[in-house]
Amino acid sequence: MTARIILLVSIITLSTISCQDNSHSATAKNSIVNKFLDVSIASNLKMAKELAQHVKELDPAQSSFINLIRAEKFLSEANTGDLNKDFMTKMRAGFEFMNSNKNEEALKIFNELEGKLKLLPEENKHIYTFNVIGLRAINHFRTGELDNCLHNHNEASCIMPFNDESYHKQKNGSESAIQDILQILKIRKEFRVATQCCLYDPRTVSRIGT
Repeated sequence: MTARIILLVSIITLSTISCQDNSHSATAKNSIVNKFLDVSIASNLKMAKELAQHVKELDPAQSSFINLIRAEKFLSEANTGDLNKDFMTKMRAGFEFMNSNKNEEALKIFNELEGKLKLLPEENKHIYTFNVIGLRAINHFRTGELDNCLHNHNEASCIMPFNDESYHKQKNGSESAIQDILQILKIRKEFRVATQCCLYDPRTVSRIGT
């Protein structure tokens, strides 16, 4: 707010000075601009310092904005020996890696969890499967976006009417996502699973089995 006030006063003053003798106006203008820059830079540095301190004080368990730190935290905690708890904690790690654009790391975790599904109790296995495969599908979609919309983007990408240059060149992400979606649709049909009670933010651990 202070910087804005100074800027406003500076503009008004500069307008007034511009009507005065040119020999003095240039010096006065430079003086005002320099004062404004000094205040602005000092204010920005102070804000940056305060923000850096806030980041240091963030609790990874409570903040959803430091995804990579959260991912590493959950991954380190997924070795308690409790199968269900470790499964959920590692799923959360995969979720956070995905949100950090660490798609390869997330994919490794989701693939590992898929291999462990056979060890889970039959009662809720389909719900765990629904979640792991669903999150992996999202991860595949994001990989497809990075591979095509970012790295292989062109002026015709994703714009209608489509032409040969509009479509993904790297199709592994989207095609893998389709296979996962077909799998979770099959689970939903066989077990009459309500989507809203299964494909969810892994932070809401208590919803498993509800």
